[in-house]
Amino acid sequence: MEDRRRYSDRRRVDREHGANALLYAIFSCGEYRFAVAKDHVLAISALPAIVPMPFSRSWFSGVASIHGYIASITDLSEYLAMPAASKQESSRVLLFKHGSDHFGLIVDAVHGVIECQPCERQRSFYPLDIEQYMQGQRCADGECYDEFDVYKLFVEERFLDAVDDTLVAQPVGSTQDLSAL
Repeated sequence: MEDRRRYSDRRRVDREHGANALLYAIFSCGEYRFAVAKDHVLAISALPAIVPMPFSRSWFSGVASIHGYIASITDLSEYLAMPAASKQESSRVLLFKHGSDHFGLIVDAVHGVIECQPCERQRSFYPLDIEQYMQGQRCADGECYDEFDVYKLFVEERFLDAVDDTLVAQPVGSTQDLSAL
């Protein structure tokens, strides 16, 4: 019991020294590790049963129920032009709510939820597909992580348009006025 008390006392002191410290979920996509504020994450889950959607892009996995929420599921690694995460045993789904919608992001792995401080270090270099989502850095225990802005992703037109128009059959010839039928 005394060990637990010392640990909680130490955490209380650490919080007093670092009022900007918050809990962050640390996850990886491909070779990169990112942080996202735990306050934004509704749940971290193993891969659920996903119902695929016809005519969708390769990175859009489908729809699933996660802890009672119906969410659209996107393979974040594949969306960011990396090998798909959904085929790995360590893959997890991070569940988010934006407006009235729920989004699940499949990531390669979740490494934990830890208390992080803001830090000022030179950011990693990312391909443009990834760079646009970076919004600062967070550090904990000597490790630094770039903070991933999921809300920028959730309002992006490409992300919201999961339908692959090349897969949808186009009518042959001119269009008809269907009201005459």
